[in-house]
Amino acid sequence: MEIEIEDKKDNRYLRRIEVRHRINHEGGRTPRRGEVKKLLAREFKKSENLIAIDFINTEYGKNVSSGYAKIYADEKSMKIEKEHILKRMKGGQEKETKAETKSIEKVEEKGE
Repeated sequence: MEIEIEDKKDNRYLRRIEVRHRINHEGGRTPRRGEVKKLLAREFKKSENLIAIDFINTEYGKNVSSGYAKIYADEKSMKIEKEHILKRMKGGQEKETKAETKSIEKVEEKGE
């Protein structure tokens, strides 16, 4: 999975970077928000907790997705983010940790 930054805008008043990106996920499914956060965090050298993803859209019949994300300077400046986006950010993290826990439990059961 590769990420390409199409447009980057430094919004100093809101203390964030607004990013339009494209993701090539050849032979795979549409990337999840958590996966995109990891890619953006690595690209911009920021914490995943400071990244809010507005949307990820996959082009019909292609393995290319485009999206829009906001990377904040600190947690205090994230308070202006829309409430449903913040809930979505927290919900995704909980789902991923539950899935990781289940996969660890399955491995432990096989090992016994």
